[in-house]
Amino acid sequence: GADSYGDVGPVYPANIVSDTVNVPTIDRDAIIDIVELGDESGIGTGYHAVEFMLWGQDLNGGETMWTTPRDNTAGQRPVSDYYQNAGQGTCTSGPTAHMDYVICMRRAMYLQTATALLVEDLQGIVDAWDPDDSGSFYHTYVANPGTALARILESMARMAFGELAGERMNIALLDNSQEDEHSCFSDNTHRDILLNVVGVKYQYLGEYDLAAYALDEFMFDDTMMITGRGQGIYDLLKEEGHTTEAEALKTAIGNAVTLAMVIDTEARAGTPFDQQIEQSAYQGAIRDVISALGRVVLAIEDAIAALGIDIDSDDLLQDTCEEIDDRRGTAEDCPEV
Repeated sequence: GADSYGDVGPVYPANIVSDTVNVPTIDRDAIIDIVELGDESGIGTGYHAVEFMLWGQDLNGGETMWTTPRDNTAGQRPVSDYYQNAGQGTCTSGPTAHMDYVICMRRAMYLQTATALLVEDLQGIVDAWDPDDSGSFYHTYVANPGTALARILESMARMAFGELAGERMNIALLDNSQEDEHSCFSDNTHRDILLNVVGVKYQYLGEYDLAAYALDEFMFDDTMMITGRGQGIYDLLKEEGHTTEAEALKTAIGNAVTLAMVIDTEARAGTPFDQQIEQSAYQGAIRDVISALGRVVLAIEDAIAALGIDIDSDDLLQDTCEEIDDRRGTAEDCPEV
């Protein structure tokens, strides 16, 4: 990782912050090099890198090397990990104190650089979808509406089931592993789950209203509401005479959103996702979301068939867990759809 706790020394690529020998300067190129390690553990850029730099690893229970039972706290990175001089206090790396402030200075530089790179990457996406730029990806994408529509529907299905229900929820549930939850450093997984499902809804309806799902976390006044309305696949289905399929998919997605709100509500009340996966009182609600997302995909497949669209796969219910043989979710260890 970018910054595991430890003494200053040549430990690259395990700890780029500490390794002043191989990485004398922490800059954009040094961080990008981590991504090229070819191992998913080498997360040097993006949201989770920034998340880790801010929270540190959640070291509460669940693994034999930890002595503290799993609780409702996230990672506990102390602010002293960023102290720049003696006037602020002793520079630390978690429990390790350092006489030399170079490691805290390098850690701060890493956080600043990784954040700037994240903004740069996001701006690159914005630029790629600029409709006013004739050379942007936007124009290539919309040039073939049939292909674009197929990609939209397929991406909705793969996000809902293979990615969210499978990689981000079911694996953590089956293995009771907080290391496999989506935001394992900050314990923000409940928000990830809910807003991932909401994202599928927005993609289908062609509209979005962040404030409706922001609850108390985001403070917007009337001039800062993030909302938008347009034509979605829901409208297309109805215009093509497929009202039954249109409404069925809308209902399936709405049901998944409602069930995801249960996980979110419980986490806000004090039981984060990494505790929910280990307590039987909450596991049923998690399985309900996974199953609901499976039903979303079945409804997407019906919409695809109604529109006569060709996609790369004839079965979008996949990758929920390794035990699945019947892609309709009848394996013993996987929630039924």
